[in-house]
Amino acid sequence: MGIIIIAIVVLKYLDRVEPVLEIVPMELNFGDIETKKSFTLLNKGKEKWKILSNVKTLQYEIDIPKDIEWISLPLKSGMCEKQEEKNVTVVINRDKLSVGKNM
Repeated sequence: MGIIIIAIVVLKYLDRVEPVLEIVPMELNFGDIETKKSFTLLNKGKEKWKILSNVKTLQYEIDIPKDIEWISLPLKSGMCEKQEEKNVTVVINRDKLSVGKNM
């Protein structure tokens, strides 16, 4: 009887495996010419439990401050299932960049 109770507790714990966001690469360098770059979002789940099917869906939203008009993202929000990758493209308008470093 004790073993069955422990198994149920473990399974209930695993129902709550939270998503873990990984972003690759963490930084984009557009250099002097490029206007389009991409990064990947990945819902890894907790490393220990990533093979399980009950990792929660990751909801994401990318917020660009209103005063930054030179950057655009066609896809600003969405959902990532367990181990799913989302490719996000970042587009910059060089005509709207100011001289110097833009962040």
